[in-house]
Amino acid sequence: MKLVNNAIDTGQFDIIVVPFNAQAQPVGEVAGLLSGFLGLVVTYVATFPISYHSWDKVPNSYKESCFNSIKAMSEKNRENRSKLKMPHTCGSKSMARKKQEMELASGKPVSRGALFVATHKRKDGSYVNDNAKIVSVSRIPLNGEMDSLGQVLGKESLGRVRGLGFGPSPTQVFGHATTRLGRIPLNGSSDHAGDVALQEIARLKLQLEANKSQTKSFMTFVLRNLVLESVPPEFADLINPQVSDAKSAEPSSMGYQSSQA
Repeated sequence: MKLVNNAIDTGQFDIIVVPFNAQAQPVGEVAGLLSGFLGLVVTYVATFPISYHSWDKVPNSYKESCFNSIKAMSEKNRENRSKLKMPHTCGSKSMARKKQEMELASGKPVSRGALFVATHKRKDGSYVNDNAKIVSVSRIPLNGEMDSLGQVLGKESLGRVRGLGFGPSPTQVFGHATTRLGRIPLNGSSDHAGDVALQEIARLKLQLEANKSQTKSFMTFVLRNLVLESVPPEFADLINPQVSDAKSAEPSSMGYQSSQA
């Protein structure tokens, strides 16, 4: 903030280049300087003058209207903040800047799961709330859309990626778009697409086997309790030999087995 005030007070500006990351987000201290500068510019009357030279000459109706508008906006913002399930601890610093700082310090890429943990802990090491703690302790070492954060929070909303701040889209971050009905990538690297496709095929096979087992159990119940009660034993095996054998082993109401002549 001191740099921002100095820049405005002196009126001396150099050409400052704002760096951007791979997701087209402004990063570094320069990004913070630009954000702070733009925030202060709009509060300076000299930059955005009103038509009155003295605040005392502003009509009371105008003052009340401005006050009510600002008050309503403040109350709305407070209400929205209270609805946040997992508030972060970055303050005015963007997620993109925090992620870059972590990467510069560690010398390696930072996953959004690691970024989430770092931005949802207080200085004393405690989590901002129980929801953030659940997500953090449930971290799973995977990459892509179903990484640690995706496994806990579920599928991303259309056009945005949670945990990375404003700007990045699923296509930018994960390199592919996904189908609405499955997890198979529509594009991206062939190796990644092949791995995901194999996982999806295996999942569908398991689901198919489970459905077959449920259907078989249901049909066995129907045949045993409804159909075979009215079907002569000599014809039961034509319908379902397995059920017929099980039926023939049960004592009949006459005290002998139905398989006896």
